[in-house]
Amino acid sequence: MKIAREEDSLYESTPVSKRSRRRKTSNTSDAMDTDADPSDTDYVTDDVKDIIRQYHPVCVALQETFLKSCHTTKIRRYGCVRKDTEGSSVSGCVCIFTSLYVPSSALSLHTSLQAVAVRIHSTSLITVCCLYLPPNAVIYQQDLNNLVDQLPAPFVIPGDFNGHSTLWGSVKTYPRSRQIEQLVVIPDATVKTESVDTAVQEVTNVLIVAADLSIPKVSSHSFQRYKPWWNTDCYTAYKNQRKLWGIFRRYPTTENLLAFKKAKANACRSGFRKGRSTLDNLVFLESEIRDAFVRRNHLVSLFFDIEKAYDRTWRYGILPVRYFHVRIGHSSSHKFIQDQGVPQGSVLSVTLFNIHMSSILHHLPPSVREMLYVDDLQVSCQGSAKRLIEGQLQTTVNRLVKGCDQNGHKISPSKSSCVHFCRKRNLHPDPLIHIGNVQIPVVSENYIHRVWQETWDQQILNKLHSIHPSTSHWAALPVRRHDVRLTRLRIGHTRFTHRHLLLGENTPECPSCKVPYSVYHILID
Repeated sequence: MKIAREEDSLYESTPVSKRSRRRKTSNTSDAMDTDADPSDTDYVTDDVKDIIRQYHPVCVALQETFLKSCHTTKIRRYGCVRKDTEGSSVSGCVCIFTSLYVPSSALSLHTSLQAVAVRIHSTSLITVCCLYLPPNAVIYQQDLNNLVDQLPAPFVIPGDFNGHSTLWGSVKTYPRSRQIEQLVVIPDATVKTESVDTAVQEVTNVLIVAADLSIPKVSSHSFQRYKPWWNTDCYTAYKNQRKLWGIFRRYPTTENLLAFKKAKANACRSGFRKGRSTLDNLVFLESEIRDAFVRRNHLVSLFFDIEKAYDRTWRYGILPVRYFHVRIGHSSSHKFIQDQGVPQGSVLSVTLFNIHMSSILHHLPPSVREMLYVDDLQVSCQGSAKRLIEGQLQTTVNRLVKGCDQNGHKISPSKSSCVHFCRKRNLHPDPLIHIGNVQIPVVSENYIHRVWQETWDQQILNKLHSIHPSTSHWAALPVRRHDVRLTRLRIGHTRFTHRHLLLGENTPECPSCKVPYSVYHILID
């Protein structure tokens, strides 16, 4: 809430022009003249209008307005509550201007003092009382106490008291200031407190809280968008990547470059990584297709197959000095140095292949989305003009072929395919995209490592793997069906107790017997 006093605002605000000063001087003298024209008092509000125009206060309290009841004061979008002096000589007078945009109401006061009060509901309900105490008038303490008793709490009393005290920086203390000091309510706990800091601690805390809420602060943290998937593993991987980059920058060797590229593995590489299965790739492609359907665009997806991907993987610095020879019967050829390739079944196959392909995929056009799963690469592009899509994909194919030729890989045109996704009704020809001089065939469906993923899921999702630690010390029966039945009987594994054993839930109960399942129930089942 902004409350402005006349003495503080008129002389400490923005400079007033000479014309305004002349108007103020002449109008003040005219206001003192009992025979002055009431319309002349309109000039008194010029400086107040300047203050309101600059600060837009909720409330403005004025003292010594020297107004009579016949004088009118109007300010646009502000209401006025005032108390004038009747008689031949005008002295003092108080006035409060309140904004019409804030709810407020005048408060009736029964006092002989020059005071007016209003209740304002800004951020909270507060009472504002404008008080003027003439310097030569006799003021009784009882009148001040009665005035304070009529004000609903909380209240604030801005005004001109004409009192000097050492409490607020004056050199001497006068009797008038003693009366004002008695209006201040000081709790007994504050008086009995020896330390000044402890005595004013409550007031200090209120001021600090108000300052924290109103004064903006500059945070030391960067205002980045929150990522719900970011965790300690992501932070550790990013920190390791920056560490390896620092090492490679200081010592640019082949080993350090390979370590940095491995740490900088792109998130779209899915070589048997957790959370990067075939379903994840399908969901990614499905999202792109749905987005194209919503936008009424074409989406063309290319599926590439790289011939003998692991046999041509670059492995320098990881598997050095490797030889091979050809054996026919009992005869063996001479040893030859192996330049490329990873041994069959090596755990490094997928990792080395992803690192090798990362440098090629970084040079694709921005409008093309890629996804690499094991040794199968899928790229897609969407748009409203099919010619532009064909141009972007043909550029992508040319860059892939060029990169594979430089790195020793080869894309198989016969195993590659093209799928066109579109919901437009008008007829349009199939996209024409070539690998070299061979056109990529357009098909209606394509499989992404279906056999690999089914085999992988059978190994991971096998229910017997969860109970293997409990049954490994028992001898297995030659017939798997009998072995499974015996295992169920040993550990109580039925369709009723399946979730209880594998997921750690409460023991299930028989709906007929109302008791936990036992071997008897299992044998009956």
